[in-house]
Amino acid sequence: MNRRCKYETVAYKTLKTPINERLFSDLYTHYWYKVFRHSYEYTGSKQEAEDMAQEVFLKLWQNFDRINGQLTNVEGYLFIMTRNSCHNHYKKEIRKLPWYKSYCQTQAEAYTHDDIVAKEIKRIAIKAVQQLPEKQRKVYIYRDLGLGRKEIATILRVSVNTIDANITIAMKKVQQYVSRELNLSTAA
Repeated sequence: MNRRCKYETVAYKTLKTPINERLFSDLYTHYWYKVFRHSYEYTGSKQEAEDMAQEVFLKLWQNFDRINGQLTNVEGYLFIMTRNSCHNHYKKEIRKLPWYKSYCQTQAEAYTHDDIVAKEIKRIAIKAVQQLPEKQRKVYIYRDLGLGRKEIATILRVSVNTIDANITIAMKKVQQYVSRELNLSTAA
């Protein structure tokens, strides 16, 4: 059952129409088990995997208008949403642990100055990324989300070599912008 869904490349209209509600329902029916199975691989818990699958489809439903017309690889998009949902879940769980809270407090006290500098650099880097051309910006953001070159190439439907070139150019542009803003030498 490794065939592509006929809804993979559908250009969606708005959610307000019964047709799109039916399309969403078909997507849900076709992909729910795949999303559940992927969540289960992360969690090892049937209940958590079911909850995460529901959360992924809820987010898809909530963002359906925003992504309409841009969604060309439904399975890839859902895979990324599922992975991110699992990662976010575990980040929240770790933050609840008492040892994590005390560790964070200790680190915050020791590195307050470094944190301020890091936030400033991050702010400047975000500004630099916003100024990149669209393709480079997408590649940079996907890479920053932790996706691999092959995953990005699949999502954007381009070659891995194109991704490599865009990453190299984007990284260089961001580095130059940050260096200029912080008045650093780029001769390193």
